[in-house]
Amino acid sequence: MKNNIFTQAETYSKNRLPVDQASTLIPAAYTNSEFFNLEKEMVFANAWVAVGCLPQVSNAGDILVTEVAGRSILIVREKTGNLDSTLCGIGKIEGQRVSIAAMDFQFMGGSMGV
Repeated sequence: MKNNIFTQAETYSKNRLPVDQASTLIPAAYTNSEFFNLEKEMVFANAWVAVGCLPQVSNAGDILVTEVAGRSILIVREKTGNLDSTLCGIGKIEGQRVSIAAMDFQFMGGSMGV
């Protein structure tokens, strides 16, 4: 990570004061794509994030496809009524487009009788 204003602690010193003394983020934080990329990487990719509401996957077989911090996520309501999620991605290997999915195999294997 580059050493820039967005990664320096002193940039945020006024944001960490008591509420009646604090200020907002520096203006560039609201418009700069580098700040947005850091925020996606350091906040949203490393924390629990609400991605939908239960009614969106209320029935067995319902699928919610969404994205968090540039990563595709599938939420599925299983036949058992449980919710499962899969982290997905696409890319290229030796010029060929591929898709990948990471999931909890213990759960998935159990569902498949493995």
